[in-house]
Amino acid sequence: MASLSDAKAVDSDYVEGVIQRVDRASTGFWVTHDSSADPIPEISDGTVTIWIPDAGVTPQEGDTVRVYGRYETRGVDINGGELYYHADNQQQDAARYDFWEDVEAVLLEEFARQRDGFDTRYLKLPLCLQHEMDQVRSRELLERASSEADTLTICEAAVTIATALQNPARIRQYERRDPETRNLRIFGLANLSGAAMGEATRLAKLHVEAICTELAVPGHTGAGIG
Repeated sequence: MASLSDAKAVDSDYVEGVIQRVDRASTGFWVTHDSSADPIPEISDGTVTIWIPDAGVTPQEGDTVRVYGRYETRGVDINGGELYYHADNQQQDAARYDFWEDVEAVLLEEFARQRDGFDTRYLKLPLCLQHEMDQVRSRELLERASSEADTLTICEAAVTIATALQNPARIRQYERRDPETRNLRIFGLANLSGAAMGEATRLAKLHVEAICTELAVPGHTGAGIG
């Protein structure tokens, strides 16, 4: 039976590059290296960022890194020295578990820092958009942490759209525009994706329709839009 070293000796599925940046995390490193020798066509900025579990060696900027497996990393050499190499699924699963465990820890830490600010932004939303946010805020903590910031931003964009357009008919007309250029019509929303703008427009229509319904009630003065 061929040994692991024999398998590595004939393993030609690797890329090499010079490390440009190293970011330390609790169980490993995010390593960005140049990819001039990497033929993967979707990489357009000339660099690749990979996750390297902590194997007792700290990668440094300027080191030469060889990464085995362009889609499923199974081995890493630094300056010709082996950090690790494996071919069995069990070790790959363990490395993948460490990766996601670290990502989740960072996500929850960031959410804890921003939580009070999220609560303040939530309370400033119109009631109908708070109801939309309640669906996110009632989820398990990890799922909530991964989506609350984006959903808040979309709800705030909905308020901006509703304030600018004022009535459902104008919002429906705006909604028919090309999703990729919609955001250019409203000041301050140019960084939202077409999909996010589509959702913000949908919520803006709900907000304006809710205001119009309230104003239709006899004796109701309403607070207006915005």
